[in-house]
Amino acid sequence: MIIKDDVLISFIRKAQQEIMELPPIPTNRKTLIVFEGLDGSGKSTQVKLLHKLLKKVVPNTVVSRWNSSQRISDIIKELKNKKDLKPQTWALLEAADLYERLRNEIIPTLNNNGIVLCDRYYYTPLIRGYIRGLNPKWILDLYKYAPKPDVIFYFKIDPNISISRVLKRSKEITLSDIWDIKDAIKFYESGQDLNLHDNPLTNFYIFQKKMCDLYDKIFNIIKNKVFTIDATQDINKIYEQILDYLRENKILGKLKKFKDITYHEEFPKGSLRAKDGEKIIMPCSYGFIPNTIGEDLMELDVLVGDNENSDLVLKIYHTNKKGEFKEVKYAIGFNSIDDAIRCYDTIYPNRDIKYKIIDWNTFKKEINENKNDPKTKFIENLINISTNEYNSK
Repeated sequence: MIIKDDVLISFIRKAQQEIMELPPIPTNRKTLIVFEGLDGSGKSTQVKLLHKLLKKVVPNTVVSRWNSSQRISDIIKELKNKKDLKPQTWALLEAADLYERLRNEIIPTLNNNGIVLCDRYYYTPLIRGYIRGLNPKWILDLYKYAPKPDVIFYFKIDPNISISRVLKRSKEITLSDIWDIKDAIKFYESGQDLNLHDNPLTNFYIFQKKMCDLYDKIFNIIKNKVFTIDATQDINKIYEQILDYLRENKILGKLKKFKDITYHEEFPKGSLRAKDGEKIIMPCSYGFIPNTIGEDLMELDVLVGDNENSDLVLKIYHTNKKGEFKEVKYAIGFNSIDDAIRCYDTIYPNRDIKYKIIDWNTFKKEINENKNDPKTKFIENLINISTNEYNSK
């Protein structure tokens, strides 16, 4: 397959024209969230976690990954395999891919009150193109009709660590298998076309180091939109930092903080909740803890009182109206056991209430253990443990 640059330029101009004719994106909502960083920095993992949460809050939430448009991505894959693309052609292909996603997915979602999570945005081709000798003004001009992101999460990491992570993705090689490195890393994404060094691993390092330096320079210029993350941290710690940022900057207004626990508030205290034909005024805040999983295969639910100084936690064994155990719910922030039970009974009247009293540290430990092992085996153990605890009450 041969694609000329003027064909790609014509495609991009047509897409730009279509974008100009679309309704303007509302400026009062911060909904275009970008994740940038080196390969192996962990950004894609965080995109998946945040997408899972946002789908519950805003169903019209989409993930847009780099070089993933239906119309262009297959062309890019085929041409990349030939390993003879000129830097300008590579840049035009990536721009064409983004514009295809902009007009068919990203902008329509934003105009429909949705949220878009971009796993890479035009900062990636700007940096890679500059390293390949392209004029940055020319690259920026390609993307002049792309909407500006509302927030950029920059996953900062040492290239040595990111490269190690990339190589570990391949089960067929280890770091010592230097001659097979080329089979584990992507040709253009690792800068092998630049011949920065005879050793492909060293070449990859030099390319990643150049990218890292340019990321730092660019994001220092637009630092008011950038939240820099130490990507060497634990996955859950990074996730909590992202949620804290979104909450503090009112991008996700329903994210709340109680002590050192972040939860999503589905029903504020005093709000009206309708369920099964019944309407109740919520006696307390009610929500769920992101990135956890309960016996019902949904996030763990939590009832939240007003007393942030309280270390009292009730582990409630929630049943259905037939008295059959369904899941564990936690009650935190209450002055007393009676207060917690009173709120639970208001929300779920006429239930056989069984509970266990635990302290705050035990609660945190259970939550953290849940986050660290949300796998099938854990779920099976969780159900067995909770059911046994319920039956013993």
